[in-house]
Amino acid sequence: MKERSVARGTAALASSIFLVARRRENEETGDYVSQVRPQLASIIGERLDTLVGAGVTGADLVIATLGAGLRAYTQFARVEMPNGDEMDAATYLGEVEREVAQHVLQRLLGSTEEGEAREDRGLLVAAVDTVTRFYVTGRFFYGEIAASFDDVNLLARGMGVELDGPRGLTQGKNGLAKKEKDTVQLRDYRARGDDEHLGTLSESGNLAPLIDVLQRLLWLQEEQPNEVQDFLMKTHPHIEQLRMVAQALAGHALAPAGSNGSTKQERTEEQKAVDRLLAGWRGLFTEMTSNTLWG
Repeated sequence: MKERSVARGTAALASSIFLVARRRENEETGDYVSQVRPQLASIIGERLDTLVGAGVTGADLVIATLGAGLRAYTQFARVEMPNGDEMDAATYLGEVEREVAQHVLQRLLGSTEEGEAREDRGLLVAAVDTVTRFYVTGRFFYGEIAASFDDVNLLARGMGVELDGPRGLTQGKNGLAKKEKDTVQLRDYRARGDDEHLGTLSESGNLAPLIDVLQRLLWLQEEQPNEVQDFLMKTHPHIEQLRMVAQALAGHALAPAGSNGSTKQERTEEQKAVDRLLAGWRGLFTEMTSNTLWG
């Protein structure tokens, strides 16, 4: 996999990826539920392990894993749903993209712990709101680039959030994403964090998405550190979930490791801010003894 230099902020891949195909030798019909989907999950899990170990990350990792996932479908001349309808290639590709997104998210938010600790971590992951899930996955997929609206919208729909529309994430001056023509770019804490209402409870008392809380916290950490504890007392986030999301955004879970064990990747400004937050995490919450805050 030959490396090539890429300008920061472009949508170009950082590696040359080759997809190798061979002629199918049979005309069998496969069942999506019992044959194709189980293979798809297995292939994606195995390929992520292999590619991450080889130092592939970001968009390169996603594209290479998508290509591998096609194997479960293309081994059959026809793939059918349980009702007998044919699953066309475009529909299957959407399923592959969603499956890759879910696997990546699970690894970003997941844990290497075993037993009860792993189960507890799994419950925390399951409880993370969909908007935050979308942002964490989108950051890993697209970084800071302005990506194709269709691509980002497909990811959003697959994760259960509305990107565009009256209540979409691109709406309002402080939306989580910014749409320009046919592209979308996720907005970081520097673009959103100065909004004093970001991360606070809604008028009906509903909790804000964790990503809103985190981005406001990152901004306060730099600009108004004396306001941090007051903000946390007002917003009542689940602290362990908040830390888990921060760790996911830091990006170390699926980043290649250097020879000394450190993460070998260029850090964004948001990742640098998250690194600083995590470094002082214990000290920040020493005085926060509320059950709500400590989860």
